[in-house]
Parts: sequence; structure tokens; C-alpha cells
Amino acid sequence: MKIKAHMLKVYGYVGIALISTAIINFYFVLQPFADWYIPIIWFGFILFIDSLVNKIKHRSLLWNHPKEFVLILFISIFFWLIFEIYNFFTKNWSYTNYSGYIHIVDFATTLPSLLELSILMSCFIPKINLKIKIIFTKKLLYGVLIIGIIISTIPIIVPNLAFPLIWVGPFLVLDPINALRGYPSVIKTVQHSFRSVYMFFIAGIIGGFLWELWNNFAYPKWIYLMSVPGIFGVKLFAMPLLGYFGYLSFALEAYSFYVFASSLYQKPKRILINVDGTLNSAKLPAKD
Repeated sequence: MKIKAHMLKVYGYVGIALISTAIINFYFVLQPFADWYIPIIWFGFILFIDSLVNKIKHRSLLWNHPKEFVLILFISIFFWLIFEIYNFFTKNWSYTNYSGYIHIVDFATTLPSLLELSILMSCFIPKINLKIKIIFTKKLLYGVLIIGIIISTIPIIVPNLAFPLIWVGPFLVLDPINALRGYPSVIKTVQHSFRSVYMFFIAGIIGGFLWELWNNFAYPKWIYLMSVPGIFGVKLFAMPLLGYFGYLSFALEAYSFYVFASSLYQKPKRILINVDGTLNSAKLPAKD
């Protein structure tokens, strides 16, 4: 698949300029740009990826559905607040050189970054005809939900030992709820194809790598407080290698939260982003 750079939308070049500006400023640390590095570099990334998707598919989240994109920004704030609440108990990370109001803008970039990456991955990842024999009946979905609630609660009770479960528990709660209510669900989809799982995994690991890479050179940054013993304590940037596995399930959590939040104002057939990362054909583009 050939992609010509000159065919990108204008905002794609704006995105490249924002990313470049933030990277250059890692060295110069000019204010106030250094303080706002996350919104600058990640909104730049979102603009670039969206324009790339638009080039490939002639339709994209931001270009064709700007109102929904803005809603996702607000949903993203509440999505990351879940993990900030967890961190109150687990104390996995802390922040340096941050201001509280900047945090809110930062949180708004998390969900759209992962969703845009997932949409982009759907352009390249072929259908994978690997199926599982488990049929997720209502009873089984309720069972997964109960397990998810337990897993989500344990890190609050024993945070020093169970902190990795925060990257799994919310997905095992929200995804079964989505499935039981008739909304898009990763768990239900794997009965037919593993494509969505691989797609989200790749999106999660790419997003995680970039978060850690750019955070490593930034002026305001997060610092990890947890320790991982043995060979898995070896780090890539500030993150122990073992920690990157959390980004795999984090992408699944992001999608399940997006669907759950969208279900509060959308019917199942009107959810914009399908579980396979494609844009819902039932949602007519806002513009050509």
C-alpha cells in the first residue's frame, strides 16, 4: 500500500510540526511550551495519524466526525481518572514539574491516541481466522464480570502486590457489560476472529513505546515508583520491560471504556468505532 505524503490533509502537516516542535524543545526547554509538551506532541500525533487514516481510507475520526471526536476528548479525561484513583492506593507513579490544570488537558489525549492508532492498525492487519471454541453465553459473561470486579478490587486492598491488575480489571468489568447490553465487545468478537485483539495489542504497544520515549526526554514527566525484581527489572526508558505488557491490555481497556461511555448516549448500531477498528458505515460522514 503506497502512501504519498503530499496527499495528507493540511492538519496532518500541522501535526508533524507540533511533534517536531515538542521534540526540539526537549533540548531547549523553552517555556511555556515545555510545560505543555504532552498536549503539543500528542495532539500533533493524533492529527498526523488521523490524516494518515484519511489518506488510506478516505474517511477518518476527526475529519468526518468532529463532534464525536470532541466527545471522545471528554470521555478520555474520565478514562484516565480511573487510573489516577487507583494510583492513590498503589502509588505506582508520581509527577514532577506538572501543574494540575495541565493534567486535565493531558488526560484528554489518552483515549483518542489509542483509538486513532487502532483505526490505523485496522488498515493493515488482515483477518485472522483463529477462533476459540468457548461460546460466551450470558452466564459466562456474568462470570467474567464477577471475576473482573474481584480483580479490579484487589489492587485497592493489597496495592503493593496486586498493582499490575489495574491494567486488566477494568476491561474484564466493562467489556462483559458492553456485551450483555448488546454493544461492541472484544470478548464476544474473539469467538469469530482474533483480529481485534492483535490490532489493539499492536496499537497499545506502539502507544506505550511512544509515551515512554517522549516522557523520557520531557521536562514535566511521570516517574515510576514501583520496583520489579530480577531480569524483568531491566528498563526501556523509565519503564521496566515487564511493564510494557500492561500496554497490551490497556488498549483493550481504552476501547471498552469508549464503548461503555458512548452507550450512555448512543444505540449499539450507532457506535462509531467498531470492535475491529473500522468506522461504522451506519454513521454517515459529516463531510467528504
